[in-house]
Amino acid sequence: MAPTQSKPVALGSAAARARTIRGIISQLTSMYLRNRTRITQAVYITLFVGLISRIRNALADQKPSRKPPRRPPLRRYPKTTKTGGAPRAS
Repeated sequence: MAPTQSKPVALGSAAARARTIRGIISQLTSMYLRNRTRITQAVYITLFVGLISRIRNALADQKPSRKPPRRPPLRRYPKTTKTGGAPRAS
């Protein structure tokens, strides 16, 4: 069998790639120009939501917690005997 040789790079293939890249850029540009109002609105809405989120977080950091401070649990004292003293260990 004869060894396979790779084909030399043709000068035309670089030009063809450049044409496809230009075509892609042209399509993207025309799509943007058709939808630029919607794109702009989406960007503004996203920025506004981000701003609201940052304001909420800043306010939450500044406000003290609204929960009342927690009291320690009440101590339970042992029952006393009839004489009023503490119970004896048996």
